[in-house]
Amino acid sequence: MLRNQFRIVFVSCIVASNLQAQENTHTLGKVTTKGERTFEYNNKMYIDRKELQQRQSNQIRDIFRTRADVNVASGGLMAQKIYVRGIESRLLRVTIDGVAQNGNIFHHDANTVIDPNMIKEVEVIKGAANASAGPG
Repeated sequence: MLRNQFRIVFVSCIVASNLQAQENTHTLGKVTTKGERTFEYNNKMYIDRKELQQRQSNQIRDIFRTRADVNVASGGLMAQKIYVRGIESRLLRVTIDGVAQNGNIFHHDANTVIDPNMIKEVEVIKGAANASAGPG
């Protein structure tokens, strides 16, 4: 009985291997693919003109009031410092109308003096970005 089962298994293995060897193979022609690498931020916060007009903010702090990860610390209008996830704006890439805002304007004041009435839109990119965006 055991010999018959062994023979059946052995014969079925040989038949199966012969069937696999008889498969037809097809050769494909040249395949060309094109692609374009794009980079998109996943952690982007955007405040448009309509939302800014609804808030009618007098200070930068009022613009970010509903955003949990952007804070504004201020002792007055000239000393408003923006923090994104706890990192001060001096260590981040801050641009206004595409122009980088680097260095401090005054010794103890913030490095950016922004009039909320002049802002058209706000875009904050949080998390990993390219090297020119700063460490935050």
